[in-house]
Amino acid sequence: MADSETLIHNVLFIKTGGTLLFSLRDLGDSGSLVSGYLEAVRSFSTELEEVGEIQSIQLSKLSFSYSCKSSEFSIIILHDSRVPLDEIRILFQHLNDAFLDHYTEKDIKNWRGNHSFFKPFLPTLSMICQRGEKKISARIITWEAKHYELKVKDIFKNPEILSLTVIESQENGIQTYVNDSLDDFEIQVFISSPYLNRTLQSLIPMLVSLEKLLLNSSNSYFIGKTLKFHMALKQTNGTKIGIIGTTRDAVEEAIKQT
Repeated sequence: MADSETLIHNVLFIKTGGTLLFSLRDLGDSGSLVSGYLEAVRSFSTELEEVGEIQSIQLSKLSFSYSCKSSEFSIIILHDSRVPLDEIRILFQHLNDAFLDHYTEKDIKNWRGNHSFFKPFLPTLSMICQRGEKKISARIITWEAKHYELKVKDIFKNPEILSLTVIESQENGIQTYVNDSLDDFEIQVFISSPYLNRTLQSLIPMLVSLEKLLLNSSNSYFIGKTLKFHMALKQTNGTKIGIIGTTRDAVEEAIKQT
């Protein structure tokens, strides 16, 4: 996961009825429209079924979750869909408590559209989100490592797959798995050397950039061939993946599984 990757995309405080009070990141002219839609979905969901304080709807890689502990306002968090909902619940609690330390429900009820009224709270909002993001990021990295370990077991059922390397941007964020069936000394040396990691770190971004320039896309895998092996490469959600195998078909099938 890249250090610059955003997990919490935005936080919106919405007055009951759909008026945007303020948000972590400026929505510009679309603010009132977005808040209106989100409030409408939230209100509709609560009418369907009472399922607790938090709701979450996933839109591809992005989710929005909302909490309403007051009759005067609700909080909606737009976040990466990998973020565990229990972490979002904790974040909601911190946000709600901090907000009510600055303002009262009466303040919200009597609010008449002066957005500068909430500016003093924005640094606190930003700090809470940054702190929450660091905790969530560490948890996702741990989860993804376990997730890959499970996938590796399935991928290595094919003896033609020799190794799988996962590279995160964080320090110590490089993990290489080697198939027990690998008995080629030269390939073993290559896999265990820093050269493989440097190759993946440099080559994948260049291939992604090239594909974007040529095809206006950056959502594919890449396959290269050396004298000794085939290598499949992919970048997804900031994570770089490299798979080495003895045949093109094997590495192509494996990279699709990641």
